[in-house]
Amino acid sequence: MPALHYREFAPAPALADDALSHWWFEADLPPDGGHDHHVWPDGCVSVGVQTRAGAPPLAVLAGPALAAPRVRLEGAVRFRGVRLWPDRGAALLGVPASRLRGLRLPLALVLGEAEGD
Repeated sequence: MPALHYREFAPAPALADDALSHWWFEADLPPDGGHDHHVWPDGCVSVGVQTRAGAPPLAVLAGPALAAPRVRLEGAVRFRGVRLWPDRGAALLGVPASRLRGLRLPLALVLGEAEGD
């Protein structure tokens, strides 16, 4: 059985208009095995940072899901993130909400930083 831990916290009152919650997720899996983690769609925009030993942190954006994705987890991995209300996520990122639907990408690609913008 994989060691998976999830916690969710209410945002500070000053952020409640933009954020539904902030959260953390940790998985400690044997190096020779992985786990397909089921993520329930919630209609929100999540921005998270993934960290794992020996790799640089990776900021990831998950737009409102059209279906419940499965995320492959391997080894020890940590995520910290914020769940934004759908309309606020699009406005804060400066991206049309329709472009965020179903996305699961490195945040730099969404913001254009990967192309040197």
